[in-house]
Amino acid sequence: TAAPLRTPHALGEDCNGSGIRLGLTLDASTQRLDRLTYWRFYAPPHAWLKAVSVGLAGQRLCNEALYGATVADDLLEKSQGRGWLILDEALMQDARRQLRSDATLAPVQKMMGWMYIFRCTRKAASLSALAGKIGLPAAALEQTLQHYNQRIAQRQADEYAKPEKYCVPIETGPFYAIDISIGSKFPCPTLTLGGLSVAEDNGQVLDARGQPIANLYAAGRNAVGLCAHTYISGLSLADCLFSGRRAGRHAAAAI
Repeated sequence: TAAPLRTPHALGEDCNGSGIRLGLTLDASTQRLDRLTYWRFYAPPHAWLKAVSVGLAGQRLCNEALYGATVADDLLEKSQGRGWLILDEALMQDARRQLRSDATLAPVQKMMGWMYIFRCTRKAASLSALAGKIGLPAAALEQTLQHYNQRIAQRQADEYAKPEKYCVPIETGPFYAIDISIGSKFPCPTLTLGGLSVAEDNGQVLDARGQPIANLYAAGRNAVGLCAHTYISGLSLADCLFSGRRAGRHAAAAI
């Protein structure tokens, strides 16, 4: 039995899948119902964008400055949802300064930053010792950081296309590992993607044969749309506005 849903919205609860279930009773087709979006955000402080992300094998995971949904994809697809940000003393001090004095940060952003520091961080004098504390192969972690620092020293472009302003050597101990794993100290926000198949020109729901079902329309998260495969903040709102107007105009013209 599902738990009761509570919503702050005066017109009712958020999209909960009932529209998709309704369409299925009328032989509607669906697309990409296997897709989810999940997010792991750790900045601000922006100093942490200069860290190196590593997975269970001690190897680098991704461009650390990527959008949180893309970071979470890499965590799950490359490392079973486990990952850490590796940084040195200089970066940690920079992060602390930002959290203490950056007036542009909202209170919730500062709170999250301090929670990462106090609840999710391990510290060690060397990379080898740090690897032991978080259960990673020491040789692999040391090689990952050595390679990263070497490319910076040689002024080579980042292998994962991280902007140059976020590429700084990580070499001054003590070293820190911030746990950014899915299911770590912080829950991982997620929502489902995909939905009912619709005609692109009018939003009518399509049946299993690709034919429109008369007088049935789908919009927003009930329908396949702009963010059916992956997600960026704000796309649900943008998609609802566009697909809702599209369906409404066609339905009104048919009256």
